Amino acid sequence: MGKEVVGRCRNVSVSEGSYSTSFEFVTDSGRQVMYISPLRRRILGTPGEETLLVYDPASPWRRVRTREELDSRSEAWHPLWWLLGVEAMIVPLLLLYVLTYVM
Repeated sequence: MGKEVVGRCRNVSVSEGSYSTSFEFVTDSGRQVMYISPLRRRILGTPGEETLLVYDPASPWRRVRTREELDSRSEAWHPLWWLLGVEAMIVPLLLLYVLTYVM
C-alpha cells in the first residue's frame, strides 16, 4: 500500500519529443527524496507546482508515481489497439488466400 504525499515539481526536461519531470518530497520519516518520472509524451507538472505523489515507504527513492500517472491509462494502449485493427484486416485476407489457393 502506498503513502500519499504532496511533492513539488523541480524541473521538466525534454528528450526526443518526450518529457521527464522531477519532483521532490519529504517522507513521513523526514527523508527528502527526488523522483524523476520516466519519459512520457505529456508534461506532468511545471516547476514550482505541487502535485500528489504516491510512494512505497519501504523504498521511497525507488517506487514513486504521481497520482496522475497511477490514474491514467498506459500510453501503450493506443498502438496496441491500432495493431489489433490491422490484424483484424489481415486475418480475413489470409484466410481467403488459404481457402482459395491452397485447398
